[in-house]
Amino acid sequence: DISWILKAITVKPIGVCLDTGHAYLAGYLWNVAHQLEGYIRMVHASDNRGKYDEHLPPGEGGIDWLRFFRELHSTKFDGAIIMEIAGDAEPRHILESASRARRFLHDCARNLAPDFH
Repeated sequence: DISWILKAITVKPIGVCLDTGHAYLAGYLWNVAHQLEGYIRMVHASDNRGKYDEHLPPGEGGIDWLRFFRELHSTKFDGAIIMEIAGDAEPRHILESASRARRFLHDCARNLAPDFH
């Protein structure tokens, strides 16, 4: 539905935030980057195990992040990637998980673009 809405809007520029957890649960994570090509300005990166929106740190659920980044990279995406993770644990644990996830996402991106910083 969002593709139809975006194409119907005549005021430009307009963009969307792609939520990886929601797209994975809906079953369209692998083609959403192409469906929304040119509109994605930001990615909320969170993982889950396919049952509900757990907001796990990327790399701790079922999402194949390298596959997702390949799809996203092929659309020439150059927006922001922001982790959206649950905050229901001890603060130290949340920060450690976020740090691991950041390194994980960085490594995925580096696999696609060796000059990525």
